[in-house]
Amino acid sequence: MYVAADERRRETAAKLGAETLAEKPRRLGPYPITVDASGDPDGLALALRSTAPDGTCTSTAIYFAEQPQMPLLEMYTKGITFRTGRVHARGAMPHVLELIASGALHPELVTTAVVAWSQAPDALLERGWTKLVITR
Repeated sequence: MYVAADERRRETAAKLGAETLAEKPRRLGPYPITVDASGDPDGLALALRSTAPDGTCTSTAIYFAEQPQMPLLEMYTKGITFRTGRVHARGAMPHVLELIASGALHPELVTTAVVAWSQAPDALLERGWTKLVITR
């Protein structure tokens, strides 16, 4: 299940096999694994509330302030594990590259901009891209 107001992102998620919703409900699931990539406090709260008892919620989004909307009592009573931080991708890269080579994974569906290394500073300041790829 993928929740986002952005129609283009929902269309991409649907191409990847996800069911999609445009509006955030109060709760979905319960799912044993949830992911917040929204960068929106309401999206984080939705992911946490939608996590099943003894489940895991991972947030890949960056939050620059404390998040008072985290349902800590519910997380505690359900035994939810919450993980956040940058991904350590090096270990997964060989498997991901195999999936791409076999045609099972299509990163071009989420890549919205590819720029040369020399253009990286300007590209990083722009908005409108979902996944920016910088080549050398």
